[in-house]
Amino acid sequence: GAPVAAPMIGTADLEGLLLDNATLNDELGMALELRDMPGATTMYTDIVDRPQCIGAVVPASREAYADSGWISVRKSMHTGVDTAHSSVTQAIVSFPTADRATEFIAAQTQAWQSCDGQTVALDPDDDPLPVTVASVGSDGITVTAIAFPEGTSNSGCDRALRAEGNVVVDVQNCGAQPSQNAARVAVLIAERTAAS
Repeated sequence: GAPVAAPMIGTADLEGLLLDNATLNDELGMALELRDMPGATTMYTDIVDRPQCIGAVVPASREAYADSGWISVRKSMHTGVDTAHSSVTQAIVSFPTADRATEFIAAQTQAWQSCDGQTVALDPDDDPLPVTVASVGSDGITVTAIAFPEGTSNSGCDRALRAEGNVVVDVQNCGAQPSQNAARVAVLIAERTAAS
């Protein structure tokens, strides 16, 4: 039969698609706590000196999504209870159509690939933090990358971005050793989205 169109996810349903703290702890084997997130319905406003690279470095970046036609975002940040600098940020962004979400992924995949191996300055005007984008990969569904702060080889953030129907799942996992946790969280959210 013909492929069934993915259901359109409305703004009211976005919140319930994010993983709760208990699920994250179970799935990742990490002790995390939900950090209260005022502004969980807005994008992050960080800037970098190479704007095309911002999506690989900052999840749910207003600049990365600027001309994409996105409608709404929900996000949460969970930080490690006993490990400094470990955190998981998950965001889900709705688009008017599945095509627009897919187009955004395609554009970001190209942008991330063009930034592979590049060092970008996060917040260049204020207190610049040089971050190197590495290991950009795409399996045709999810685009992934690792971002290392300059001068560290044992800590960094792994990123994952994928579309599911008319939403984009945007995840960052930071910790002592970049892992596949962002991609795992993205898959779990996508499964919830597909089932909703």
